[in-house]
Amino acid sequence: MKRYLGVTAEDVALMRKLGPRMEKYFPEMAEQFYAQIPHHPNAFRVLTGGEAQISHLKQTLQQWARGLFRGVYDEDYAAERYQIGFRHVRIGLEQKYVISAMSIVRSYLYDCLLFEFPASDQRMRAAHALGRVLDLDLNLMCESYMHATLENLRFVNDPLDRATRDRAEASRSKDDFLALFSHKLRTPLNSVMGFTKLI
Repeated sequence: MKRYLGVTAEDVALMRKLGPRMEKYFPEMAEQFYAQIPHHPNAFRVLTGGEAQISHLKQTLQQWARGLFRGVYDEDYAAERYQIGFRHVRIGLEQKYVISAMSIVRSYLYDCLLFEFPASDQRMRAAHALGRVLDLDLNLMCESYMHATLENLRFVNDPLDRATRDRAEASRSKDDFLALFSHKLRTPLNSVMGFTKLI
């Protein structure tokens, strides 16, 4: 996926270098983000734990942002990002909200780059590197959403499949019983009917 999105060694080095400079913006990013989210019409379905939950989510968002700028995009990084999709599917948060959330974060971080690099080629290079890494994150999350949704559907469908198979088996057993019973009953009845005719 890194190769597909064009994440280069140069991007990795630049993100690692940017990390310490961007760290100071993360608390404000979390504050702004969670100032907007509770006003969403469907937020009540997810934000059920009051201020304690929002405080925890702010910390989680900052931790996620630190991971962006760590400059290590390996299997562990992918696995961590992958879990985001699985957690969101478990609580019923639709994928479109994650994509919208990523847009809010992207916009905020790009604004931060403006403060760090007022007008320079360096800002452009930083913005391109950040964009590719954010795309990497979004792709990983969306892929995990797909896998988590399929897994969830399998979990829901398995009992239905078993019930359907059990019903089909019961129906077959009933048909077998009726066929056998009919055969066993018909044989002596044929004799009785034959003798009845003779009489």
